[in-house]
Amino acid sequence: MTSSLVVHKSRSFELVSSARMVFVSRNALAVVPITALLAHAARPVLARTTVSLPALCSIPTQSRALSFAMSDSSSTGPARPAPSTPEFLQDRLSTLLASPHIHFNHPPALGGIRLGHGPVDLFSTRFMNYFTPDATGVVAGKQVDHEGLKNALLALQKKWDGQNANFVAQEAAAKPTTRLLWAQRGTGTQADVTAAAEVKEHEGAPKISHLVLDGDESLFSA
Repeated sequence: MTSSLVVHKSRSFELVSSARMVFVSRNALAVVPITALLAHAARPVLARTTVSLPALCSIPTQSRALSFAMSDSSSTGPARPAPSTPEFLQDRLSTLLASPHIHFNHPPALGGIRLGHGPVDLFSTRFMNYFTPDATGVVAGKQVDHEGLKNALLALQKKWDGQNANFVAQEAAAKPTTRLLWAQRGTGTQADVTAAAEVKEHEGAPKISHLVLDGDESLFSA
């Protein structure tokens, strides 16, 4: 982390950090790296009415500092699959089905959000993040609404075993489509489900607006 000095006409100084977003008032003339300023300590830096620091005060320097401060550290992580690919749907479904679900007897009154201490319903939280509020679907040939889609996935989760599951991308499909193949939890019975999704942008993020789950009807019932 490097530090900088904001040089004002009033000859006052303010120590700032380049790792934070810096808001420079209109009276400030430039952001000066402190190390460079110390190197020029023997020279007169401030004049009574003007400041001339061509080597130290540049717009590119200030822009780079602000860009660094605003950069997202998550950009260095692994790339997310594109929403138009089967891998995107595979990532969403595998993560959702592996998420613990906690049933609360009294649903929260604040738009499905619980405040304060207590257990977290990770399944419901991710379902809300992965699907649009008006998402619908077709489950084993039957039309379902947003809540019906969630219940079908919850029922599927009870038979799901991610340890031995395989996903087979259906590259030739017109929309993101994948097959889920696994041995059901408890019974070991082989299960086969084909999932196809429609994805759209919602509140700045890609979310599933329609999901088709094709498989044995018993997989989607409690």
